[in-house]
Amino acid sequence: MWEDMRTTALIAALALGMFACGDDGDGGDGDAGGEPSSVASPECEALCEKAKTCDDASDLCGPSWCADSFDHLRTEIRAGLLSCSEAKDPFCQAELDECLGQALAAAPQRDADVAFQTACLQRSGECSFSFELCALGLFFDEAILADAEACLAKPCAEVEACLKGAFPFPG
Repeated sequence: MWEDMRTTALIAALALGMFACGDDGDGGDGDAGGEPSSVASPECEALCEKAKTCDDASDLCGPSWCADSFDHLRTEIRAGLLSCSEAKDPFCQAELDECLGQALAAAPQRDADVAFQTACLQRSGECSFSFELCALGLFFDEAILADAEACLAKPCAEVEACLKGAFPFPG
């Protein structure tokens, strides 16, 4: 089951554009408020430098990705991503996807992941939102997971939007 959740999580993240790039259409930088939430970490800045030569639509240089998504990845996933990226130059979207997949596969299962996946999948069935949103919790730290878990207690009409807001990814 754990391997299935990891595979689903990576597919969901890619399909939902978590690690893809681009403007979210509001004219801002991709985060919910239109303002970067903080200065990018040095690690994310280094990934950005490696991505600048890419012709694809990687969002590694976007303030929303660095300040929001990258900085809230689980420590193990962030470390795995950075380790994998050392051998990649340039570090384009395909390399990002590959390294995130490797990092997720190597990350240990957390009890919180199982609990969230179970509760979220149940609410997905009750409320008819995409089960793929549930898999995103595997990538993020405990604080983000707790925010997402709080969304599950909301009325069905609010759960999907709440989950999309809880998981910090562009778009």
